[in-house]
Amino acid sequence: MSQQTSHLLVSDINIQVVRKNVKNINFSVRASDGRVRVSVPKNLSDHELRVAISSRIGWIKNKAQSIKSRPKILALTYTSGEKISYLDQEYTLNVLEQSGAPHVVETSANRLQMNIRSNTSVEHKEKILYEWYRAKIKEQIPVLISKWEPIIGEKVFDWGVKRMKTRWGTCNIPKRRIWLNLELAKKSATCLEYVVVHEMTHLLERNHNAQFKRLLDEFLPAWREIEKDLNATPTYK
Repeated sequence: MSQQTSHLLVSDINIQVVRKNVKNINFSVRASDGRVRVSVPKNLSDHELRVAISSRIGWIKNKAQSIKSRPKILALTYTSGEKISYLDQEYTLNVLEQSGAPHVVETSANRLQMNIRSNTSVEHKEKILYEWYRAKIKEQIPVLISKWEPIIGEKVFDWGVKRMKTRWGTCNIPKRRIWLNLELAKKSATCLEYVVVHEMTHLLERNHNAQFKRLLDEFLPAWREIEKDLNATPTYK
């Protein structure tokens, strides 16, 4: 999909504007640093763009300020004694240098062991942990999809997991494919289930409109509280 990227200053806020082949205007505020992005149809005029941004400027400011005021998350160095989160459960990490393929193993209910070679960089340690996250979360997703397909009445043809900077999930409606953010591995099982249901609901309704919310009310009556918990503290950089 071809796209054009530019920047627009509105009310002292630097907004990244991405023009691409979409029908709707979509705003997002990056959880890591509060940067604002808006994707718009290619043929939207500059005047229409400014009107759209002005209509959401209050929401943008509140969202960006809320993110910037959150306490900073200390970067992990992946050393023994650090706390690692998986599905909202805290594990104590034990790092062991040894030969063989690097990997992570759950040694008890609340302990993880990372086996690495000597002189492994922090970046490589992070990659090893995220490989474990990916394997673990991939065990959960098909179970959730199978649970919700008969309830929602729609089939998911394909799904995947990847790290995303601004979204917890996405849905490709024509291909009936959903993507889940790998960072959900750090959230609660309830949050993971909510995002699966949220993306599957897009198979019934493309937009985040009243009909979409009515469907979520039917499927997950507590979805608003779950969504607040999901977005309360960012887990990614």
